[in-house]
Amino acid sequence: MESNRYVANSFPPHNVPPTEKRSKKWGKQGAKAIWYFNEAYAPAMFYNDRDTYNTYLKYAFGDIDQETYKPALGVNAKNAENSFVKGIRWQAKNFATKRIQATASKIFNRQYDPVVSAVDPTSVNRRESFKASAMMWSEQQAWLAEKQQILGIEGGPDVDLGGLPPTDEALEIMMQDNKLVNEILAENAIQYHLRRLDFTQSVKEKVDQYLVMLPAAAIWCGLDGSNMPIVKALNPARLIAPRSEFNDYKRMAYGGYVDEYTVAEFRNMATDLTEEEVQDAITKHAKKGNYHKVRYNQDYPSIHRDVDTMMIMHFEIATVDEYTFLKKKDKDGNSRFIEKKYDYYRGKDDEFTRKYGDKRELVRYPKKTVYGGYWIVDSDVVFGYGEKNYLSGDLGYKVRASNSISGYSTCLIKQMIPCLDMLETYDKKIQQLVASIIPNGVKIDLFALRNAAFNFRGKEMGTGDLVDMFMQRGILVTDTSASGGSGDARKPLEIFDAGTTNKLVELLGMMKGELEQLDEIIGYNRVSTGSTLSPEMGARVAQQMDQATDTNLDHLFRADRDLCMWAYEALCKLHRESLNMNPEFYASVLGEEAVMKTIGGYSTDELGLDIEARPTQLEWREFYQDISDLVKTGTILPADKVALRRYTSLKQAETYLKIVTEKRRREARQIEMDKITVNGQVQQQSNDQAHQNKILELQIERENKAMENQFDDYRKDKDHLQKMEQIRLQVSLQNAGGVAETMIESETQKEVARMKPKPAKAG
Repeated sequence: MESNRYVANSFPPHNVPPTEKRSKKWGKQGAKAIWYFNEAYAPAMFYNDRDTYNTYLKYAFGDIDQETYKPALGVNAKNAENSFVKGIRWQAKNFATKRIQATASKIFNRQYDPVVSAVDPTSVNRRESFKASAMMWSEQQAWLAEKQQILGIEGGPDVDLGGLPPTDEALEIMMQDNKLVNEILAENAIQYHLRRLDFTQSVKEKVDQYLVMLPAAAIWCGLDGSNMPIVKALNPARLIAPRSEFNDYKRMAYGGYVDEYTVAEFRNMATDLTEEEVQDAITKHAKKGNYHKVRYNQDYPSIHRDVDTMMIMHFEIATVDEYTFLKKKDKDGNSRFIEKKYDYYRGKDDEFTRKYGDKRELVRYPKKTVYGGYWIVDSDVVFGYGEKNYLSGDLGYKVRASNSISGYSTCLIKQMIPCLDMLETYDKKIQQLVASIIPNGVKIDLFALRNAAFNFRGKEMGTGDLVDMFMQRGILVTDTSASGGSGDARKPLEIFDAGTTNKLVELLGMMKGELEQLDEIIGYNRVSTGSTLSPEMGARVAQQMDQATDTNLDHLFRADRDLCMWAYEALCKLHRESLNMNPEFYASVLGEEAVMKTIGGYSTDELGLDIEARPTQLEWREFYQDISDLVKTGTILPADKVALRRYTSLKQAETYLKIVTEKRRREARQIEMDKITVNGQVQQQSNDQAHQNKILELQIERENKAMENQFDDYRKDKDHLQKMEQIRLQVSLQNAGGVAETMIESETQKEVARMKPKPAKAG
């Protein structure tokens, strides 16, 4: 049976009722059109370039034909049995394999976590409401704490009042770490499916290898037979993709994937065909051996060589279904929507308006839809066909070409092939040189040799026989007859230095240069290749060299990130579809509450999704070292360090660190304020005590002064009494007749005069 790949098939019309698009007839026409347009108009990448991809893979793993480098060494049928040829090992040295695997590992080590944010108006209002409430409670927390203490009751928001942000900046930090319920549920669901599918090993690792070895990678996202989300890594050489308005093939109108299936696999897949249809398809289309090579003269390896296989294409077509509704009011005045046929007044809107006026209204609702199924290549058999709208109108095929421009792209292997060919050639030349080496070369002068007779087994050997023998043995032959003379003084055989060592050094030097060019193509340097570094190279220079390699591989990093991003988005949508079909299963693994909230309250939320790079071990070590330094300085507590180690996301850990650092600073400021308050109280008490002491001191001083005055008065009175006593004594003595009368009288008169009251002054 001949292929019908050159038979023109147009795509089926899209402006038809959805019921017609659901028919296998519409799907069969779409599948045949995809096959024809791929052969005729599709870019050379993907399925049309599968032979080239096969060559790239052979170079990547060193599986190169041993006959490739023999002509460069002068090996032909005549000298194929020479000893030096037998001494060469023709297997490739795999100079590319190590570099390909190292590059793929650099991309693979960049792991990503999903970050979901609800972008529908309800969720946005919910988040803003929480933010406003948190800010209000933050501003009123002192008043609230006072009222709680007075009333003895608990109240307020369901958050730690002591941890509420004091500023708008702190509130934004807190909001990053406080997600809505639907966002948390979506992130947990994506993580669950990533673990269930072993996404990192089964998908991402293959994708990264394809990105390095081929200029493209692809995945397919959908539901399996149990309505569970599935993500598959696709071989680009089996992929059918149209030209895209975007270089990353983001918006494709259709997609296909060609693969071989055994008869048993076909029977399990074609459950919607009758037994007669299945048997007829097997009879007509099952072949044995390398299907590609037998049918299309392709040398792409087959995994089924000894069993009957069938070439089947899985396909998906994106379209827009339009549904027609009639809007009118019932007898109670309520608006009702009644679904009508696709062609109901189609193209007759004016007639409808004239007939019903404003009493009725036509509403045509467009809906993005994907139809897909399986098609046996070069047949009329389509099975497993129907509406595949589990990705909300998006294709399950996600394709990314790392550096595609207008359908052209170049992979690392393609750039490395010239260097790899030269390296293999130099390596074989070195082996040839070593295998045919003679310590000292021999030079033969044919002119002198003509005078010598050679016999071999009784037969005289001619000059031609000798030349053939010498050339096969690597012997240099010359003829000095042109120089004149008889030649009797010349030696027929002469020993000379072959100079093999210099040739080996030259070949090794050329190999070294090609290896350096190979690393330059990838963007490697001494740091990224793990070479020994000189002691003079500082850590900063080494870091810059490592960053330079990342810059050279950035197009691969971006392609890998986009594919992971699209896979996470698809899993988020597929989870909701799968949950509606398997609620009991998800209740057992995720919890009944998560299922109820996903199906019920948050089923209509629009989720925006982003991914963040998971930190490397080096970044975690640097982060933990910074934490230890903060603990030593007292900025955070040891308990905070333990809490930070529980985070698996560096972004969340850094957010929590900002929050806890701000919290500890507030606590430190509060402690400082408390110290100031206590010191003020102590100072006030000290001032009060000093004032009291001063008053007491003044009081004691006044009392002492009063006592001194009293003592002075007492002393004066005592002196006065003593003087009076003396006067009386003198008077007594005078009266007794023995003392001078004049002195006593004088003193007595003074005293009497002093004690005598003075007369009052006139008016």
